[in-house]
Amino acid sequence: MTSLLAERMEAQADVVLRHVRMDGVLNLGEAELARDLRCTDTEIQPIAGVALDGVGMQVRGTVFLDGGFRAEGEVRFTSAHVHGNLDLRGATLHHPEGTSLQARRLLLDGDLLCEGDFTSQGEICVQWAQLHTLRATGAAFSNPDGLALRGDAVRCRAGLYLDRGFRSTGQVRLVGAEIDGELCCTKGVFENPEGRALDATRFHADDAYLDRGFTAHGEVRLAGGKLERQLCCSQGVFDNPGGYALDADGLICDGDVFLNDKFHSTGSVRLIGATVKRELNCTGAIFEDRDGGALKANGLAVHGNVYLDHGFRASGEVRLVRCVIDGELMCSGSAFDNPGARALDISSGTIRGDVLLDHEFRSVGLVRMRGTQISRNLTFDGGRLHGMSDALDASGMRVGGRLLWLPAGRPSGGVDLSYACVERLVDRPESWPKEGVRLTGFSYRALESATPVDERLDWLDRTDEYSPQSYQQLAAALRSSGKEMDARAVAIHAERAKRKRGKLSWPARIWNGFLEYSVAYGYKLHRPLIWLIVIGTANSFIYNWADDRGIMEPVGRGEVSGSCPENYPCFKAPAYGFETLLPVVNLRQVANWLPRADSGWGTTLMFWTWICILIGWVLGIAFTAGVGRLFTKD
Repeated sequence: MTSLLAERMEAQADVVLRHVRMDGVLNLGEAELARDLRCTDTEIQPIAGVALDGVGMQVRGTVFLDGGFRAEGEVRFTSAHVHGNLDLRGATLHHPEGTSLQARRLLLDGDLLCEGDFTSQGEICVQWAQLHTLRATGAAFSNPDGLALRGDAVRCRAGLYLDRGFRSTGQVRLVGAEIDGELCCTKGVFENPEGRALDATRFHADDAYLDRGFTAHGEVRLAGGKLERQLCCSQGVFDNPGGYALDADGLICDGDVFLNDKFHSTGSVRLIGATVKRELNCTGAIFEDRDGGALKANGLAVHGNVYLDHGFRASGEVRLVRCVIDGELMCSGSAFDNPGARALDISSGTIRGDVLLDHEFRSVGLVRMRGTQISRNLTFDGGRLHGMSDALDASGMRVGGRLLWLPAGRPSGGVDLSYACVERLVDRPESWPKEGVRLTGFSYRALESATPVDERLDWLDRTDEYSPQSYQQLAAALRSSGKEMDARAVAIHAERAKRKRGKLSWPARIWNGFLEYSVAYGYKLHRPLIWLIVIGTANSFIYNWADDRGIMEPVGRGEVSGSCPENYPCFKAPAYGFETLLPVVNLRQVANWLPRADSGWGTTLMFWTWICILIGWVLGIAFTAGVGRLFTKD
């Protein structure tokens, strides 16, 4: 046939054009068919333009364009209403310079079947269409320079299937699609390396399966989407080097998100501002993008656990800044690789469970936890941290449970815990780098380790900046554990460190040294008393010897016989010896008796008396200063 023009035709039985070859157009515009339209094994090859025009037609049965049906031009069902299926199984639609199937606003009570060996060259458009199901299992859609499938705002009441051998060359666009049931792309291949391979921005579905052999060369975009149950990308391959491999910014999933089990992305994966009501599972996944960030999930909210563990590998930054995780963040046995930059960043995040960076966890690059709030434990047991300058930046972090700082070997890079606060600290000496430790303002309520106090002090002495609070914090923790002697040793060492590392003037340094060696900054007030007793006792013998030889004489009385002149205080050697050492005590000895200056021994003893008076003042000052510090020390 050349063509068949049957606009507004009414038919009460089937319309059958089987095994027909048509060189023109089949025009059924606004036709009303009471039963089926059968075009099985028919070929329509117009010179140009439209092959089949079914605009506005009404079909109460099924439309069969199946078997070996072939159209070399556009097939139109714009605004048509088909009560059964639109069956394109095994058909070939060829219109590479335009639209191969135009089904905009199609109302289809049954299924759109593009299965089997169905192939299309040109755009398939189901924009604003309402379907029961769209099935394209094993089909091939090709439109390299445009859209292979345009499904903006399409409505599918029982699922949309682009799976099990489905292949598209060109963009598949499902922006705003409404799908009751699942969007299934399992084992589908989507090719559009220069742009978006699959664009389902703001789509709505119960489930989305991009898994088990799903492959996309180009961007997959699910931004702003809504899923009632789950997003499953297990074993999926998302390849878009230098761009976004998977963009799910703002996605809301009321169930789980699975990017696990050998999931592999080349290009950035984005979950910025996404909400996951259950868990985010990336166990055993591989994320690769050194330039744009392997995983960007700023503001992510997960009401369950986040698994980046057991074989998880990231080449490039993993960014979870300001994330809120109601469960645990598990990174056990994972590897984060981003040399010279941030490997893992969960700054300002809120995690209400544990954070596990343990059991062969490895980071090459900075782990940043600045200002993060962790309600339970933070564990580095068996982890390895390697950084160019810093390995860990946890300034201002808050941990409601234990910080298990037990990495496998010293981190290669600095550790910043300044102004962090943890409930309990568990560590060992070899856990800390030899340099680059910053602990200013770091606080903890208790220590759970058997590290000797001298090694603790060496730990504090290696910090980059001197902080009195660091020593006070250690002393307080030891004191609360009942280790009073160790706490005193720390407090004394803190004052010594102030002299050596603090910015003191030279008079202050001298005074600090004097307090250390005299009264140990108030912690050893017995030292002046011991010196007082020792020197005073020695003076008793010295001045008794001098009195026996007549070297001591009363002041202003000249020579007298004996040591007890009439109407004058008697000379008492023990009282004299101790009065020289007690600046504010008057025993009526030193003011009334002095060594004779006209003899050699008298002159020597006079100098010794002056020295004892000076020593007494020094001891008195030291004791008074020590008592003052006794009431002010921490």
